Amino acid sequence: METRTAFFYKFLVSPRKIGSITPSSAYLTRKMLAGVDWQAEKLPQLLQEHQLTGVDCLISGLPFAAFPASLRNQILRCAYEALNPGGQFIAFQYTPLLHPYLKRQYRQVRLGFEPRNLPPAFVFTCTK
Repeated sequence: METRTAFFYKFLVSPRKIGSITPSSAYLTRKMLAGVDWQAEKLPQLLQEHQLTGVDCLISGLPFAAFPASLRNQILRCAYEALNPGGQFIAFQYTPLLHPYLKRQYRQVRLGFEPRNLPPAFVFTCTK
């Protein structure tokens, strides 16, 4: 409840910046994401179907450490190829396993760490 109160206060202070009196619900999130094909390795086909040549940002919470290397590499390659020049790939992981791979592929890789998450997580922000 404290979060909602803080959110409402921020709305009162700056309504044009916040845009809502309360955070969006999980119901809205589920509605927005209904029908999305979650097969990441199909990213090139999805872009083509929607007549997109590339994207500016991809955000991932996929558990890459749990994937076979071939699938992990395929998804990461597709993500890189889908980004416009200067685009960003942002991913969180529970291990730093991806760091060397991402450093080889991207122009810039920033590695962050969030110890307050349970479990603590690494955040990779990669720029093409």
